[in-house]
This record gives sequence, structure tokens and C-alpha cells, in this order.
Amino acid sequence: MIKLSLAKVKVGGRYDKSIRLHEKEPRRIKVEISGYEVETYDEYVGILLEYYKEGVNPRILSVDKIYPKGNYIMGIKGTFKEESYAGLFFELTGKDDSRGVYFIRMSNISGKLEIPMEKLREYWYKGIHIDSIHPFFLSKLHDTLASREGEADLKDFIRYIMRINRNRLSGEDKGKLSKLVSELQYPNEPIVYGKDKYYTVYRSKRIFSSVTIENAEGLIPMPDIGTIETETKDIAYYYSAILNYLVYYAIKKNLSFVRNLHAKPVFVIQKTNLSWNSTEDIRDDVVELSEEIHERAPRIYTSDHGNEKGYFEDLEKDSKFMELVELLNGYVSEKIGHRKLISKLSIVAG
Repeated sequence: MIKLSLAKVKVGGRYDKSIRLHEKEPRRIKVEISGYEVETYDEYVGILLEYYKEGVNPRILSVDKIYPKGNYIMGIKGTFKEESYAGLFFELTGKDDSRGVYFIRMSNISGKLEIPMEKLREYWYKGIHIDSIHPFFLSKLHDTLASREGEADLKDFIRYIMRINRNRLSGEDKGKLSKLVSELQYPNEPIVYGKDKYYTVYRSKRIFSSVTIENAEGLIPMPDIGTIETETKDIAYYYSAILNYLVYYAIKKNLSFVRNLHAKPVFVIQKTNLSWNSTEDIRDDVVELSEEIHERAPRIYTSDHGNEKGYFEDLEKDSKFMELVELLNGYVSEKIGHRKLISKLSIVAG
């Protein structure tokens, strides 16, 4: 038996990435130390070593692809720290069919921009942002400017917008668009969801809430979003149920979630016999319950919660979700063991 200590550090006030408190902030630091035991060293760090050695395997999970994170795009909303510039997210404010133009307002831009319809359609995509992903529920898709051809092509399009709108842009808005061109970072081969595919998406930071998306062609996942791609609808709904169950399980065990997850939640499934091919006795029931909860989710949630735990608190009041939890708890007890599951969960929450 190996004895370990866990320190939970709570900082009052803001701190930067160097973990130094800001000069003007009060120094309120609280450290709580608790002890726990593991049987072996491998139980403590084994799952992490396995993750980096083995990685996730789509074949084991019976899926087509796994994207550990979304597209790294700098310039989505138009602000970064103290800087302010135009953002790629936009709002459609109107159109003039007789002239063949759309009117849009980009993030952090006060003026209305005019763009030919055919030209805008080439760069008009729907983006999935981490803030819109909740358990069994996608709250919003964002209209966003994007390109399948990469960063240079997208920057050329923004310059084109500036050129054709030069007489209606204020000096401030011109500066913000110029700043976007200089600051924009965008992948040269972006992830764009395909036709006739189903997608299980999840938050890849801390609480990894998950939702299944149908009819996803052309959607673009933003940073901090993990994706499971499959041609099978049932498998997509199955994995969103399993991921949300694992989050709920970790919350009920009072585990603290790791900040950067990437493919780790999927690896937990791979290593605990919770993959599609391992649960033939219950997987059909899991799929059915997942679809029902997805359909009910917009009515289950009482408000836009400030954190993901609020959504899981609402789910506790839903009979179908609790039926799913009971079903999977029973499977864990019989086939996996709760001690083993908690051990494997340590890679995402401990």
C-alpha cells in the first residue's frame, strides 16, 4: 500500500500564468491537504503512462476518427488579453436580394459590412464553441468566417472585405480589421465535419460534457473541443452517454477535473471495457436512453448555468438520466469494478 497526499490550493484574487498574484490583489491562499492510498505505483501513474505510450485507437472504439482537439484559431471573438480587434464570428443583419448582397456585423466591429452573397457563402460556416457544449445539449452554433484553404486564403478574404467596405468603415473598425489580419492564426488544413457522419463532441477542458450532433456537414470545431467521428448514429449517441456518465460519476466522487484533457476522456473508455464492442448486453439500452435524454435536454435545464455542474444537477432530476446512471453503475459493479474505474479516471479527474 502506497500512501499519497493530495493538496488542493485555492487562491483568492487573480493570478497570471506564472502563478504569481497580481500586485494589487489580496494574498489569500488556502491549502487543504488530504491523504489517500493506492495499492501500487502503477495504479497511481500507470494510466498516464499508458495514454502517452498507446494513445487512443479508433478501431478499438469502433469509430472512424478521433480528434483530440478542435481547430486552433486565434481571432474568433476579437479580443485577447488587453488587445482588441475584429473577430471571425459574425451576425447576419440583413440582405438585399435585388443587389445580391448580405449585411453582416463581425465580432467587436460597430459598423455593418456589405458582402456579395456568392462571395460570403464561400466563407460562411457554422462554428462550435466550447461554451455551447453541455451534457446531451448543444445550445448554439456560431456564424463564422472560415476557409477550407487555410490561413492565407482567409486573410485574403478579410482584406477583400476591407477593400469593398472602405467607404463605410470607421477609422477604428479599419484598425480592428487590420489587426485581425496581422494577429489571425488559422490551420492550413482545418477540421471540417463531413457528410453522412455522426459526431460525438465534448469539452476538452476540465468537465468534459458531451453531445451528439447529426447533420453536421460543414461544421467547424473551435479550440478546446474533442471529437469522435463515426458513420453509425447509434455509436455516436452511445459515446456521448458514456462520457456524460463518467463526468457525473467523477462529480459524485468529489474528484477534481484536469485542465487540459485532449483525448484522455476517450482513453478512459478504451481502458475500462466501456467501448462499444465491450458492452453488448447493455449498449442498445444506453443508445435508447441517450437519444431520449438528448431530445429532453432543452426542457430539463432550468437556466444557462455558470458552470457545467449546474447542468448535471438538473439532470439528476430527470428519470431517464438516472435510469442511465443506474444501468451503467450496475455494469461497472459487475464487469469493471469501481476501484478500477476511479483509478483509470485519475487521468481526467483525481
